[in-house]
Amino acid sequence: MKLYEIANEYESVLNNLYDPETGEVNSTSLEIIDQIKESVDKKCIAVACFIQNMEAEHEAISEAKKKMSDRESKIKKQMESLKEYLLYNMEKLEIKKVSCPYFDISIRKNPPAVEIYDECLIPSDYKTIEIKKDTFKMRRDMLNGISISGAHLIQRNNLKIK
Repeated sequence: MKLYEIANEYESVLNNLYDPETGEVNSTSLEIIDQIKESVDKKCIAVACFIQNMEAEHEAISEAKKKMSDRESKIKKQMESLKEYLLYNMEKLEIKKVSCPYFDISIRKNPPAVEIYDECLIPSDYKTIEIKKDTFKMRRDMLNGISISGAHLIQRNNLKIK
């Protein structure tokens, strides 16, 4: 039986726990509740074990991604360095193109790019303003009783498996 089915059955048994006419506790319902409690505990433990396995796998994948990212960065730096080395020496030797059966190497001009040397001298027409919401400050103020239109505090639960 699935956990949600057990939860639905538990709710149904609780609704029938008392006799509506006499107010007496139904002993059969109490026995069923005990059985359901055992099933729920086993299911919760099984799901938690599965979550822990997934967390371990997630951590292993994250670690592998970090190692691959570090390796990628190192290779990218080496590649850029070699490209600069090749470009510098081709320009120094005034070589515009080199061909081989596998590829061609050539020097081309890039489109013009803007290089800013002093941010303060740039006219305001060429600047944009980005407005960000300061949710940290909003939360602090709302916790101190300040009402902010368009926002409210919410309290969520999380699951902790030790």
